[in-house]
Amino acid sequence: MNRKDNTIFRVTLALFICAFSYRHFTSPGAVSSAFINFPWVRLVEKYMGFFFLVLPFCSKDSKLRYLGIPLCFFLGFEAFYYFFQLSPLTNILAPFTSSMRVVFPLIIIFGLRFQKFLIVACAFTFFGHGWEAILGVGKFIDYLIYTGGLIGFDGLINESTATILLTIIGALDIAMASLTFTKYKTKALRFMLFWGLATAVMRILYFKCNIDGFSEFFFRIPHWIIPLLLLAYKNEQ
Repeated sequence: MNRKDNTIFRVTLALFICAFSYRHFTSPGAVSSAFINFPWVRLVEKYMGFFFLVLPFCSKDSKLRYLGIPLCFFLGFEAFYYFFQLSPLTNILAPFTSSMRVVFPLIIIFGLRFQKFLIVACAFTFFGHGWEAILGVGKFIDYLIYTGGLIGFDGLINESTATILLTIIGALDIAMASLTFTKYKTKALRFMLFWGLATAVMRILYFKCNIDGFSEFFFRIPHWIIPLLLLAYKNEQ
């Protein structure tokens, strides 16, 4: 990873950790829910995100960069905790849809040398989101209807139309996830970069540019920055 890409990664990692910290500071997460009988766990969870803010400022030789491993663990724990709730559907798909976020902090340790692992994470995330879209997750329908109104399609995109669009989008997501393992990997990553950024920006618009909207955007940074870094790395080789 060259100096420019490294800077982009560190800035986006800092924003991602800020969003992670904000989410856990403002509302209980999986850790405190899993250990609900231990009130002190919620206190740790509430402030632990700020501890990880040191990560983007670590040099490549600093041992503090290994804090990326516990951050990866916490993100993974959340995904599998929700998975074992078995309902609603979004929880069951959480290990897939969270894959890019889970591996994102590990780039501070390994760089892009484990790019094949990152590509698998990209595929898993888009596969999971694809199935969420096909099965008509409610929040996606709301996002489409609201965003359609903002860009001049007010009244044209209703719940029925949004459901059809989501089926098409979901099928495309799953197709792109499959293409990451073929010679068309570059095209798939370009789509993931575009669509990951577009859906992240959609959160800002949906939440009317308030702090929750920007938090949702920053928390989804891995959905587009990982494809961007992989494409840049490929061009360097």
